[in-house]
Amino acid sequence: MKRISLALFLVSLAVPFATPAAPIGWGAATDVSAATDVSVSGNLVEAFNAGDNAVADQTVNGVLFTGTGALLNLNAASDVFSGDTGDAAYNALLSSIDYGGGTDLVTLQVGGGNLVAGGTYEIQVWFVDTRSTRQTPVGDGESPNNTVTLSGNPGQYAIGTFTADGTTQSITLESPDFGNAHINAYQIRTAGPLPDPDVPTGLTATNGATDEIVLDWDDNTQGYAFSHFIVKRSPDSGGPYMPIPGAEPTASEYTDTGLVTGSTYHYVVSAVNVGEVESADSAEASATAQVFVPDAPTVPTGLDVRSGNTRAYLSWDENTQLGFAAFRLKRSEDQGGPYDLIMSGTNTTYVDSGLTNGITYFYVVTAVNIDNAESALSVERSATPAAAAEPPNFLFIIADDMDTYAVNAYRESEPCETDAAGNPYGIDTPNIDRLAEEGMLFHQARLMGANSGAVCTPSRTTIMTGKSTWERTVGVTAATTFPGIFNRGAREGQGALPYATYRTCKSGNSYPTANLEFQAVNDATKRGNTDGNGSEWHGDWGELYLEDWANNHQANGKPFFMYLGFSHPHDTRLARENPDLTGRYGCINTTDPASIMLNANAPPLPYNHLSCTPDTYPAHPFDHGHLGVRDENTVAGMGQYRTAAVVRNEIGRNFACVDWIDQQIGRVLDRLEDPNGDGDTSDSVADNTYVVFTADHGIAIGRHGLQGKQNLYEHTWRVPYIVRGPGIEAGTATDALIYLHETFPTFCDLAGLDLPATIDGNDGQSFRAVLEGTTNAHHDVVYGLYAGGDKPGIRAVTDGRFKLMKYDVGNNATQVTQLFDLEQNPFELLPEHGVPNLAEQPAYAQIRQRLEARLMEKRILFADPYAFLGDRTLLRFENDLTDALPFGNNGTAPNGAAYSTDVPNETDYVVGEANTAALDLEQTLNQYIQVPDAAALGFGAAPFTIEAWVKLESLPSESNLASAMPVVQKKVIGAADSELDYMFLACAGSFGDATTFPNMALRLGATTIVSSLAIPDLQWHYIGVALDPVADTARFILDDQTNVVSTTATGTANAGPLVVGAHFNSSGVVDAAFDGLIDELSITDGFLAPAELQPLRQIPEPLPPLLQAPVISNNNVVLSFDSTPLHLYDVESTPQLIDPVWTLERSYLWDAGNRISVQLGAAASTNTFYRVRTP
Repeated sequence: MKRISLALFLVSLAVPFATPAAPIGWGAATDVSAATDVSVSGNLVEAFNAGDNAVADQTVNGVLFTGTGALLNLNAASDVFSGDTGDAAYNALLSSIDYGGGTDLVTLQVGGGNLVAGGTYEIQVWFVDTRSTRQTPVGDGESPNNTVTLSGNPGQYAIGTFTADGTTQSITLESPDFGNAHINAYQIRTAGPLPDPDVPTGLTATNGATDEIVLDWDDNTQGYAFSHFIVKRSPDSGGPYMPIPGAEPTASEYTDTGLVTGSTYHYVVSAVNVGEVESADSAEASATAQVFVPDAPTVPTGLDVRSGNTRAYLSWDENTQLGFAAFRLKRSEDQGGPYDLIMSGTNTTYVDSGLTNGITYFYVVTAVNIDNAESALSVERSATPAAAAEPPNFLFIIADDMDTYAVNAYRESEPCETDAAGNPYGIDTPNIDRLAEEGMLFHQARLMGANSGAVCTPSRTTIMTGKSTWERTVGVTAATTFPGIFNRGAREGQGALPYATYRTCKSGNSYPTANLEFQAVNDATKRGNTDGNGSEWHGDWGELYLEDWANNHQANGKPFFMYLGFSHPHDTRLARENPDLTGRYGCINTTDPASIMLNANAPPLPYNHLSCTPDTYPAHPFDHGHLGVRDENTVAGMGQYRTAAVVRNEIGRNFACVDWIDQQIGRVLDRLEDPNGDGDTSDSVADNTYVVFTADHGIAIGRHGLQGKQNLYEHTWRVPYIVRGPGIEAGTATDALIYLHETFPTFCDLAGLDLPATIDGNDGQSFRAVLEGTTNAHHDVVYGLYAGGDKPGIRAVTDGRFKLMKYDVGNNATQVTQLFDLEQNPFELLPEHGVPNLAEQPAYAQIRQRLEARLMEKRILFADPYAFLGDRTLLRFENDLTDALPFGNNGTAPNGAAYSTDVPNETDYVVGEANTAALDLEQTLNQYIQVPDAAALGFGAAPFTIEAWVKLESLPSESNLASAMPVVQKKVIGAADSELDYMFLACAGSFGDATTFPNMALRLGATTIVSSLAIPDLQWHYIGVALDPVADTARFILDDQTNVVSTTATGTANAGPLVVGAHFNSSGVVDAAFDGLIDELSITDGFLAPAELQPLRQIPEPLPPLLQAPVISNNNVVLSFDSTPLHLYDVESTPQLIDPVWTLERSYLWDAGNRISVQLGAAASTNTFYRVRTP
């Protein structure tokens, strides 16, 4: 994850954190009287009804005020207006108010990013509260004295004007006499004409790549409502000039491509504002197109080779030549060659692994340019791998309930909250930071999750077993646990290498079978803030263990594995008062949150904070499935408070506890330098010890309105993970996706110990290659779960950039899907923070589709036992029966069903995937497919939806069994139809009557519901049925026709199989069979709305972006490319075209026009190549 400066991050979100604050000229406060109070001058920009308690959208005097739902994200009240304006909508607008819950000064960013710099606007603000005589000064955030005071009784509004200096505008709301900032409504309208655009100046034209000319001019777009530039060209000096097609950049740079070498071109540039007013042309600039010739590659220098255990570590100097493409690293077992290519890339380091100890290997490096010209060989260097003289030691340090925000090394390398001066709020963690400076920091480490409210237990258990969460103890014995393997030290083909194993940690919440395997165990829960009762107790045992090992095992060559766990910063977060860490972090130790006052020295409020008090609990915008858990309600010092003072105090206490943990870690790290504590460091083992610092999970503490760990937001799902040790390059960081439980197999790999058979391909995998720098990738996605409250609970999947979260709780009462772009929105801001949910944005539909599919894949892989409402079981019938259903069931074809290739692509659910075959059933042979019982395929009285594409090979002729066309049924073979869960028929046959036999039908138990829709011919048709037991209806669909039939019937849940293409009678004999083709059979848990049917087919593919050559001017890179509106585009770069590794630069969402021009900032090097793709 890249370090993003806070200012850039906030701008990229386009949410109300930046603070444009143009002066507002306020008119007089005016009493509310009638609907005509609402101004209608100019054009509406936005209008909001701020109250959320009794009203929503209201249209007053023709102006639509959109209901925001608590604009201040705090509290709301209704019935605050006792008057009568004669207009019901205006009365409603004035009768609901939003207020600040104890906050007496609030700054709002208004305008929604839709203002234009230089434009003149009118703002109208209302404050009404006839319950008292309160007053609210309204200001602009620019001039403290530039305010207008509105009286709540009888209620007043004021109109002000301003000239925007950005895309949003600040307004301030004060409450000097009652401690709560209030607002009822506001609107912004245009006022006055747009200023004319300035003439561009400073135009220059220079040669770029072959047949290209690079244009650059002054960025003088400020001061008017700028839209874009127009670049014009002429073969003659002085013109006439013609606009270059598509050359309308928004940045002050442009590259003209496809020119004729040797020809001179003459350019001018004009500017256009949003009103389509164009400036005069700039002064002319000229250049002659030339051929770009890359430098001949020089011989690489500085080749250095070091030997390791079955590996060699190589490094060499960089190449900064123009046109450089890649290095080629070559190896031979013979001095002087011939050499084999082992690596091609731009890196200047490489770890050559898998070598044979005792054999000498010889290495050379060459350089290659973009024309594939290769340099001569570098100086030859050699390495002879050998086994390490001493086996490595392992120190595993784990904190309890600790997020990445509590480690300074993360706060310095990732977006974080800042202090009043805009600087990251620092926390004193010098020893954890030292591990990062001397090792590798992981930005994308996560626990898999938990199916209990005590998240610690499954997390720590998976660490001890190396297995996935749902199967974390399956087949595990003491001997196959983490300490069990290290105690025995088995190594295939070699002698055993037993370790001395030590453990200190809190009591409980772990895996007793593993805990008892440690040779020395001293566990106790130490969460106090006095000597002997806190983290120093665990630090003491860490030092004692190292001394014991030095005195009893070091001389015998027996390595150690130590599990050093801390009880903090888990609540109760008692901060040390001696030393005064409470003062350092501006906090107090208290059990009464109502008594906490805001301390200026406390850490800043998280950007994703949502506030509440016990009267308004919960603050989280919807039930996430475990709002009643202890962590959300009774934590000492927080309770149900999420106010700014309480949250900042608790984060301060959290930081203080981590600070004290860090001091204990420093003691243990120092003891690695002097194991027996005699002051002599000649026996230091620091260089031969792998040290890991991590936590069992993160914690919320006010973020998203939550306090605990029972969620899957990044503050809780992601964990700090830092590794220092032999062969790990100091000061490195990685975005590799890893699971916390993969520590076990990685340690075994580093130690050369055999992995237990209980860890299979679906469990933890070693990420040793990441540690040694040979790759920066591990998993392409990771899966997360929380199922400790209402079931199924929460599931998540992320590829490190995009993250999908799904909620299904409260007996299906809460159905929420969230999609985040963690690159642009690392704090996972919600609509309540002013940031839209990407899951609901059309431009992100393909990304959501991709992650939905990956989440289902992982749920199946990891044996997730719960079905979510809306789960779609899709049988695609692509030449086999290995379609993975929920929980891993696969079908069989007892009667030899065949396949047909007569399938048009428009019947394909999945965009971009081939739809090459369909199920071909012969009625005369009674062919069918049978799928074993699965909980997700049985519904009983629950809602469901069935969809399919069918092509009949015969049309029904009369009301008999031969005319019945069963698509799918679920019941026990041989049971009567009264035990039927459901049967969907493309034609009713004898299940209908003499007039309805051709029609589609649904059979529930012994009741048949027949539709009015009938398949008319032998062509492909889309058919479907959806049952809604709440509305007592069944909705049939045939292509674009719909028929809704009333019914109170429901099926009977049973353990029978799913049968495709046949109906079994009570004797277990097929008495009706489908005649034709069935494809893309979809069975969904839940009643799908029409818009939800087959959504994957309906997502349009974006047009491929046509990228023009990048422009480099003043060390900035500008790209232009064609685009499709409402689609997301990623701009990626690579330093090489041979064996490229692409890195994301930025993402863009375009909602108008067909051309994007973007400025990326400083180029990474003179050899950088770019591409644009749709993620």
